[in-house]
Amino acid sequence: SKSILEQMIKNLINISDDQVVLDYLAQQYFHPQNIELIKSGHRQDVVIKLRLYEYLISLCLLDFKIFDFIVNDKHQLLSQFFYDCLHSDSDVLFLMNCIELLTLLTEKLYTLDYLQNKTTIMDHFLRLLMENDDDLLKPAFIKLFGCYIRNYMQLISEQTTMDTTTPSSTNIQLFNRFIPFLFDILLLSDMQKTSLTFISLDTIGFIGKTFVGKRYMVNNMETKFFDCIQKLIQMIRSYQSDIRVRSMLCLADLFYLKENERNQFGWEVTEKIYTHCNHTYALLTLLTQIAKQPFIDLRLASHKVFLNMTYSKWAIDAMSNEPGFIEYLLNRQSEREKPGKESKYQIIKSLCSQENEELQAHIQNTVGNVTYLKFRRYANEGAFFVQPESNVAFDGAND
Repeated sequence: SKSILEQMIKNLINISDDQVVLDYLAQQYFHPQNIELIKSGHRQDVVIKLRLYEYLISLCLLDFKIFDFIVNDKHQLLSQFFYDCLHSDSDVLFLMNCIELLTLLTEKLYTLDYLQNKTTIMDHFLRLLMENDDDLLKPAFIKLFGCYIRNYMQLISEQTTMDTTTPSSTNIQLFNRFIPFLFDILLLSDMQKTSLTFISLDTIGFIGKTFVGKRYMVNNMETKFFDCIQKLIQMIRSYQSDIRVRSMLCLADLFYLKENERNQFGWEVTEKIYTHCNHTYALLTLLTQIAKQPFIDLRLASHKVFLNMTYSKWAIDAMSNEPGFIEYLLNRQSEREKPGKESKYQIIKSLCSQENEELQAHIQNTVGNVTYLKFRRYANEGAFFVQPESNVAFDGAND
């Protein structure tokens, strides 16, 4: 029934007349029996209740008009769900399911604004996260706030220019409390792997993959962020293999820039991150050493960092000046395994095919025409090219 109802309502999105949409929702789709069923969720067993909540949330994400109808003062079809989010602290399993559903509501800007400005849920959960020592709930809370912040920053960056993207004052308060908490998890972690260490690395990278996210951390939390970067480098150097991999992937996300972000604004932010990385140890030297090790998971993670660094002008200069780095990239013998060959090829391909003309010209000028032609030849030959060997037979060689 849920699948059929969802399919029925999708056609509404293409109707431009708001009144037609509202009339259909009120008279046909959410007819009295349907509303009665939805509002009876608190009398149903937990599984059916959660299915009803999932159904409503999936509708909310289709379009603002549908979301506004569901949450307006007349219908309040999600009021029971919001109530359960605030009053289920003792039922950990049910609360975890509610948090998982609530995380889905962070996908749209209108649902993000509603959660922050029309409910007390985010403040309530943030207080629970800060005060609760239950490690069972913390990963779910961190995922929720990580998705909220990342999606919010991504959405506002899509609606404004890069030099004017600024979070609202209410969200700044949330960021200023949650992000330092995330850094503290990383700073206090030891060499023993924990789920919180992993999820903090993933979440820092998830937020930092957006331009607004990395700029906010660099400019508004510079001291704490600097300490976090230093911890990240320490983890890459000396922690267990799986933590080292996760740390490099986090760092790769911090260097990532989308196509429209590969300009002076983006390059300045990622260069500051690179400067923090180099404070006590040369990052490129460290990553090149890791890329030459016989462990494929570590090599792939280091390749990811290299790839995302090719999106910035300063990184091209650093790569060109790093002794032996260009030779490593061009040496096909340094990779024997298929995933390694493919990931290394992506680095070479990126160096040859930037859509940003300024960046592409900088790459060619920095590495020089001879090296650039070698990159182009590597890219044209593909990831699995093998140089053929010539054998010359001499008369009488078998005598």
